[in-house]
Amino acid sequence: MARRRSKNSVLDLAFGVAGALFKASRAGVKAYNKAQPKVVSKEPSLNPISRSFARGSLHKKAEAAIDQDIKSLARRKAQLIYKDAYGKWQQDKWLKELKYFINDHIGQLLSENEKIVLNGEWYDIARNIDLRVNEMLKNKSMFGKFSKDMTPTEFEIFCAEELKQVGWDARVTKQSGDQGVDVIAEKDGVRVVVQCKLYSKAVGNKAVQEVVAARAHEQARYGVVVSNNSYTPAAVQLAATNKVLLLHYHDLVDLEEHLFGE
Repeated sequence: MARRRSKNSVLDLAFGVAGALFKASRAGVKAYNKAQPKVVSKEPSLNPISRSFARGSLHKKAEAAIDQDIKSLARRKAQLIYKDAYGKWQQDKWLKELKYFINDHIGQLLSENEKIVLNGEWYDIARNIDLRVNEMLKNKSMFGKFSKDMTPTEFEIFCAEELKQVGWDARVTKQSGDQGVDVIAEKDGVRVVVQCKLYSKAVGNKAVQEVVAARAHEQARYGVVVSNNSYTPAAVQLAATNKVLLLHYHDLVDLEEHLFGE
């Protein structure tokens, strides 16, 4: 019988949203190996005692850096990962962020001997960061509370998290050419496209036009525009004609009621 290879952790949460851990798969090993820096020259030799001390102190410094920045790391993972049109998690940007954090942020804290052993310990450090970030994302929503200081991307993640909290399978779309849809949500066979608008003024016609096009393109049953602000009279009229819901982000937890009038 062929010997099975153990599966490693990969990203499983649509932009980091609460309640999901990344499922193990061989893709995780390949992804980490791809992100890990290539050794371009032979490492300077260290005697076993010096190497052991350097390895131990390296991991202590790495843990301290992770402890200090775990919230930022979790937020970055939530922002950077997404499912593509085929339902596959895309993690290249997150892996690039991991590479930057380890090589540049942790790297600047290291002694020369610790830098020498970093190559051999890189995978374990990256995997440790990912596991700890996953645990935080599982237990805490990164954008569970609205903030006026959110970026548009963070507002999209926040809206998807709000839907997840009430049972929707919601994911942020980040691929280019997403046809005007920011979040796709599904529940009990019902597919909804959501356009998220973080505006300092009333939302106009364009958002309604975009979600109408997205609804057709994604073959969704419903189209919704969500904002932190109000809507112009023209947007309200166009939405009524095209059967598009115009909601405030507070309304997301009651989306089913708004859709079905329950």
